[in-house]
Amino acid sequence: MYDELFPDARSASLGQILQRPADPATPPGAWRGFGSAVADALPYAANTSASAWSAVMEAYGHAAAYRDAPTNAMVNGDTAPAPTALQAQTIDQMGNSETARGFREQARRYAPDPASVGIAGQVVHGLISGVAKMTTYAAAGPAGPALFGLDTGIKRAQDLTDQGADEGTAATAGLVSGVAGAATMIVPPALGATRLQSAAIGAVVAPAMTVTEVGGIRAILEHADYEQIAAQYQPFDPVNLAVSALTGAAFGGIFHRGRAGERTITPDEHAAALVMNEARTRDADTLTRPGDIEAATVAHDAQARAREQLDRGELVSVAQMVGPDIPTLESARAMAFDRMTADLRTELTAEAGGRAEAGAVARMTEERAALELRIEALRADTAMRDEAKAQQATGLSRKQAEAAARKTLPEKLADLEAQAERLDQQLEMNRRAAQAEQDLARLDQGTLPERFLAALEGRADAIRQGFQERPIAQSLRGIGHGEIRTYEGFSRPGPADASATTMAREVEPALGDHPTGILDKVREAVSQILGRQERATAEPEAKPATPEQARAAEIAARTPDAVVRLEDGSEVRMADLLQQADAVETTAKTERAAFEAAVNCAVRYS
Repeated sequence: MYDELFPDARSASLGQILQRPADPATPPGAWRGFGSAVADALPYAANTSASAWSAVMEAYGHAAAYRDAPTNAMVNGDTAPAPTALQAQTIDQMGNSETARGFREQARRYAPDPASVGIAGQVVHGLISGVAKMTTYAAAGPAGPALFGLDTGIKRAQDLTDQGADEGTAATAGLVSGVAGAATMIVPPALGATRLQSAAIGAVVAPAMTVTEVGGIRAILEHADYEQIAAQYQPFDPVNLAVSALTGAAFGGIFHRGRAGERTITPDEHAAALVMNEARTRDADTLTRPGDIEAATVAHDAQARAREQLDRGELVSVAQMVGPDIPTLESARAMAFDRMTADLRTELTAEAGGRAEAGAVARMTEERAALELRIEALRADTAMRDEAKAQQATGLSRKQAEAAARKTLPEKLADLEAQAERLDQQLEMNRRAAQAEQDLARLDQGTLPERFLAALEGRADAIRQGFQERPIAQSLRGIGHGEIRTYEGFSRPGPADASATTMAREVEPALGDHPTGILDKVREAVSQILGRQERATAEPEAKPATPEQARAAEIAARTPDAVVRLEDGSEVRMADLLQQADAVETTAKTERAAFEAAVNCAVRYS
């Protein structure tokens, strides 16, 4: 009754009631709904995982259908479907799984409602569901973190798609969640020396991953202009951080990988370890190949001899006890290849620079063919007669024309042949340049051109010969062991013995009053060396003695007529220069080897 009497006052009162803010809802207690949250945790985890994997399986089915549809149509005799329609029925349907959507709707029923479930229930719900998933995927071994990350990433992408985000943005956010989830499963168990340390590390790493993940997703959504959805993702939400800390600690403690602790060894094991260490140290000091017992024995004897010489205050001299380490054929080839590659690359690069263009080569080929025809015409039996007629046509008499023809015809022929020779040289240079380019390509691929393989084998053999023991080293080794080795043909009477005796007598004054036995050893050693050298001079080896000689012989074999300018300005053919060098080297080796043998023997027994 009064409201009708005072309508203005009534309207003002109702307006004030509408403008008054509503009373805030009373938040639930911390432990409210705790039991239901615990009971709903495992069904929630099962439904979210089922949603993710059902989407994966249906996506694979759509992809397989798109791939196999043309083949199935051909096998069944049907018309192949239109690509656009086929794509709309298969590829475009990925991510629209009704089965997965049904599992997600079922999972929402088991998700805790913040209005009715307290903080404790929300935390324990996230803890149980997260640990349950991690434990399940851990059974897959090394693939577990990847599977858990895939599950987590797909779930995140599906949630954002259901909220209205586009597929690209949802997929990017899902990738962030997947990587963070896999890292959370990998890092805590792998770190920490004890189970407690792994749990502590998990309690720190997992929240850090959560802050990074949620912050990244919020930035992605804001960049895509999904402000309302982004507002739901708070990096420092206390509930999420608590769930992450507990989940990381639980998983790190449960699945701590552990480290094998140090075991107390027995006295026998300790002694065996010391012996093994001593053996390994000795083998390492010998600088020999593992398993080469003979070389290790020789090296050990050399070390013992060196210690004895040091104890007596003598100079260490054990070189005669250790033989050279001759490389294998493969290692010699590798060494030869490395040495030849640089030189060949320089030469081939210079040769490749002389290549003409394709048009110039075709022109020179045509000119050479035309010159060949003209040369053949001038060499024909009728050439002289034709030339005389041409000369006679200029007003000369017959005899004058024939005389002129005999003079001009050879000149024309010589001029044409000179032009043909120049063209042949240019074409040959171009051919070599093309060959050089092909050889450079082979070198770039790490292989040697076939035309240089023989030189490679020769250089490899020369490298191996360079490591072989020489006669002088063999003789000195025998003297060092108190014996003289006799080689076939070395000690036969003749000029070698006379030379040895003469050279030994020349060094006798330097020996002083040393025993006569030393002089006999000197004479015999020099006799062996000289006999070997004279035999080598009479029967020279076919292969070069050094890699440098092999390289020079290789160049000389290819271009024996190449001219080398000496320091005095004179020019000598390369082949002749090498022959002179070989002769000088042979003479020097013969004289030097004999003298060094005598001196070394004298010094050793002085």
